[in-house]
Amino acid sequence: MKPYLLFVLLLGCYTSLAQGFQRGSKVEVEWSSGAWYPATIVDVSDSQFKVHLDGDGANTSRDQWIFKTKGIIRSAKTAARPATATATPTATAAASRPVATPVAAQRKQPASSKRVEVNESGHWYKATVLEQKGDLSRVHFDGYGSADDKWVHRSYIRSLTENGSAVTVNCSFTPPPGTFTNSSPASDALFKKEVYDWYNRLANGTLTRPSRIGVVFTYFSRGAAYQNTVTNVPGRGATRKHDGAPANATIYPVKMTFHVCEDYNGTISQKQVNSDFSFFIDRDGAWTCSKDN
Repeated sequence: MKPYLLFVLLLGCYTSLAQGFQRGSKVEVEWSSGAWYPATIVDVSDSQFKVHLDGDGANTSRDQWIFKTKGIIRSAKTAARPATATATPTATAAASRPVATPVAAQRKQPASSKRVEVNESGHWYKATVLEQKGDLSRVHFDGYGSADDKWVHRSYIRSLTENGSAVTVNCSFTPPPGTFTNSSPASDALFKKEVYDWYNRLANGTLTRPSRIGVVFTYFSRGAAYQNTVTNVPGRGATRKHDGAPANATIYPVKMTFHVCEDYNGTISQKQVNSDFSFFIDRDGAWTCSKDN
């Protein structure tokens, strides 16, 4: 096996076809304020729509790419536009970073007061979760007004305790059990070992690298496996569902939360990771994984 980290963008051409949006489509967009604004699709990629707010007229400085699976774009014909949506959103709201969420994550959860930290441009900011919608959480940042509330994917969030400190686990440096080969069938144990092996390859004790690592899983949920089929997308040609895997490979998606423990010559540190992985057999016939967010 040869695990490696491959940052990929899960292609969403099937979403575009299902919604029927294309360049020039009239839509409504929900910004972080919760109001819907009339907009026009001005460009389309495999996984995102570029939208222009109709209220901005000829000003294109706030045109923004939004992931198709985020769930904040709807046809202008699906619902009557609320009175609050006639204005243009504030610059703060319009600048929200688009974050992908799985199509299945649609049902809203009750309001929450969970304390978290949110990663913004590499910095962690304390916040409170106001509500959840599948893998998305609407958060309110400490010390900021409600205009800066925004939806973020769970991969940008880490949990805090009630007193505001980071959630920790009892570190274990024992590798996940099991011995696997390229012919081993898909299993939770194999996938956990793949994740461990990826982090462990950096543990050599030199300079700034740890002498050993441990991975403690606190959440692990396998989704339905799917075939990496190829679709002929007009203007783009043959397009795979998962760009990092071979055509027609079986993809095993997994959502997981785990803590990576690192031993720096007796000093132990740990960090929480919330992420989605895809596991598959690569072009060389070896099991591997990609970190999808």
